[in-house]
Amino acid sequence: MPLSGGGSLVIERTEAMTVVDVNAGERGNPLDVNLEAAAEIARQLRLRNAGGIVVVDFVNMRNRGDAERLLAALSRAVEDDPAQTQVYGLSKLGLVEMTRARRGTALMDLLGSGRAAAAEE
Repeated sequence: MPLSGGGSLVIERTEAMTVVDVNAGERGNPLDVNLEAAAEIARQLRLRNAGGIVVVDFVNMRNRGDAERLLAALSRAVEDDPAQTQVYGLSKLGLVEMTRARRGTALMDLLGSGRAAAAEE
């Protein structure tokens, strides 16, 4: 999923968790790409009704202050989510860990993803 600033998101849902990878693309400051991605990730989690554990691999940032700013922006972006969403912070691997309460059926389950259809056969 492309971002307007040149980056992109890859969102994969597994049975255990949802994983989001943020790619910087060819241009753009890593912090700017990550801040744009944080807002889009919050929106996509709501749209897809994703729940459970969410792990986000943002573009690497060397400045600790930038990482704190990103976590604050992500926390603000999920504040209005009707499902309880908690941002826990960075893991030792530099991944952002968060959870989102399960509410109803996830979008991919409603649409009947290819994996679900194959598992039923």
